This record gives sequence, structure tokens and C-alpha cells, in this order.
Amino acid sequence: MAGVQPEEIRAIGQPLLTDRWELSFPAIPNSSGDTSPLSVRARTCAIPGVTVDKTEVWFKGERVYYATRVNNEGSMRVTFEEGYNIPIWRTFYTWASIGGLGAPAVYKNVAVVSLLDENQSPVYKFLIGGIFPQDVPEIPLDYSSADIVRLDITFSYDWFEILS
Repeated sequence: MAGVQPEEIRAIGQPLLTDRWELSFPAIPNSSGDTSPLSVRARTCAIPGVTVDKTEVWFKGERVYYATRVNNEGSMRVTFEEGYNIPIWRTFYTWASIGGLGAPAVYKNVAVVSLLDENQSPVYKFLIGGIFPQDVPEIPLDYSSADIVRLDITFSYDWFEILS
């Protein structure tokens, strides 16, 4: 992957907007062994970040820090707005339920987060590998309010890379 050039930073034109993105799963495992693609604009999502561990070393009486290991969080939370026939919950509940039943090749998958321009065309993509739903929450039902049902689903992943 080529690094960012200084002229790219100086030439920032249109700012990135947080509502222009799409989350895609090329194939979602289900209990019948079939897979189905899913592309959705959830309420919230995040591009994975990175943390660099450091080690302190004393050199000639001065404290010096060295980068030692690159870590990523390995999990991301996505907030979905649910529909009347609970398709989001059913999809990810079924996927999570088969997670403990087989080899990682059965339940781990890939996802793509695409950043979109004003014409809804992808301008940047992030590939997230080894992803699976780690936590699919219960759906709280309540007579005292008529709010939109939102699900915060936590996904675990092994790696990510910048595609374009």
C-alpha cells in the first residue's frame, strides 16, 4: 500500500460525510448452509482503527520510545434500525447461532465498508476479514414508548485492509 502524499492532504476538497457509506457482506451463512449477500446502510458503523504499543528504553541517559507492536481492536459495533418482520435480528441471530457449530471457515466471512461520494458511488473501500457476529442483543419491547427499534450488534474480526 502506497503512503499518503503531502499534496493529497493539502488538496482536501469535499469533506467526508458520516452518512455516506455502505456495509456489505458478500455472503452471510445461515442454518441451511446457503449464503446470501447483504448490503445495508446501518445507523452507525466504524472504520477500524489501530493502536501501536510502545516500549521505553533508556539510551545515554535519555528516555526513548520505540514502536513495538501494531494492534487493532478486533471488534466493531454496528447499529441497525430494525424492520417490522425483524430481518436484521433474524439474519445475524442465525449467523451467530452457527458460530459455535463448526470450523471458522463455516462462520467467518468478509465485509466491505464503502465510503460513498455525493453520487452514491464508492470512493474508498475497507475489507474486513474473519468477521462474524459476536453479540446479537435481545430486542427490548416496551408499551410505554413507540421508539424505533435499534440493534447494536458487535462483530469480531481478524484483520482489515484498505482496498482503494
